[in-house]
Amino acid sequence: MKPSRLLFLFLIYTTVCAHAQWEILLDNQFFTQLDRIFFIDENYGWAIGGSTIGSESPYFYTTDGGEHWYLDGNWWDIQGTDIVFVNHDTGFIAASDGVILKNINGGQTWTEIQTPASQDVMRLFFVDENNGWATLGQGFIAHLSYRPVRQKNQSKALPKGTSVLWGSFT
Repeated sequence: MKPSRLLFLFLIYTTVCAHAQWEILLDNQFFTQLDRIFFIDENYGWAIGGSTIGSESPYFYTTDGGEHWYLDGNWWDIQGTDIVFVNHDTGFIAASDGVILKNINGGQTWTEIQTPASQDVMRLFFVDENNGWATLGQGFIAHLSYRPVRQKNQSKALPKGTSVLWGSFT
């Protein structure tokens, strides 16, 4: 290879590496370990997680791309091992004893959804606010789906705020 090509590759490599720098944006002074982070866009993000699989912690959130992080005001009651949002308003937290926490108002209030299992919920994946999957302790997978209820050959939607939980395990 010609020396000019080597010099060119070296300059590109050092330029790319010189611009990729990490900086600490949140130092919670050992308040809790954080091992899951999720961003819905370049500004809105959440961080949660225990120091080991199965231990829970409160969540932090940012609205400015991580420049400032805030501890949720209900942190004592709202803790988990994973957090996912499907839009700016609707999010889910993996909690203990088969519970998934859901909110529909940007994290202000949370509602418990009990899966058909009692194992701790470890990780979450949602494609939208009505369809998601969770991994639970001891190798379980649960599927969460909100569907209309059919009664006597009629399709009737449930009242607002009501849902049906369908669980399947493999």
